Amino acid sequence: MSTIDEHHSRNPDRRTRRGRPLGHSSDDAEREILQAARIEFGRRGYDDATIRAIAKSANCDPKLVHYYFGSKEKLFSQVIVDIYRQQDLGGILQQSAERTTLDVTTEFAREYLRTVEMPGIQEAYIALIRRIGSNEHVRTIFLQFLHEQIMALTGDTLRLDNAKLRTTLFGSQLLGLANMRYVLKLEPLAGMPVEQLAELIAPTLEHYLFGDLDVRREQEATSHP
Repeated sequence: MSTIDEHHSRNPDRRTRRGRPLGHSSDDAEREILQAARIEFGRRGYDDATIRAIAKSANCDPKLVHYYFGSKEKLFSQVIVDIYRQQDLGGILQQSAERTTLDVTTEFAREYLRTVEMPGIQEAYIALIRRIGSNEHVRTIFLQFLHEQIMALTGDTLRLDNAKLRTTLFGSQLLGLANMRYVLKLEPLAGMPVEQLAELIAPTLEHYLFGDLDVRREQEATSHP
């Protein structure tokens, strides 16, 4: 369930009680706020971005931002989820039953990198990466995103064993790569073409998500020193 849906489900009478502010189409208003938020978070980071500045950029009243998204934390969470859904990255992983798992993870890696590098998206995503280790709100947002958008897919849809471990390993590879390429800008990763980089990391992603992790043997080794 999205952040918006969660917010409305916890406040089922909110729209009826307060009424939707006049002069705004619901879909248009939410889309404009998300776009403004993506830019503002990218430019200023999570801590320095404000609801007031986002509302000004979206040409609306700050109350409208609170009306649709509730809080800055929930808005930031929705921005990240929206980025992920926009390119249907989860849909790529669901093709594993129809294609080879290596082809699937190669395409996922390629589309992930292309998505991150899209104008307006890259700034917001890098803002998230920069703050994960130092901001508890951002860390919580990322973990929630990882659980709802990746872990639920591996466990419920793909029905893979050790879904939590697989998701953690899978996410760590992507997060580490993004940090090296976009934040630290270390060569040769920073300047490598997307297609080449995707092919290089795809086998590792495939192993983490679909391969034999041999968890039982590792657990036995740690329990019998």
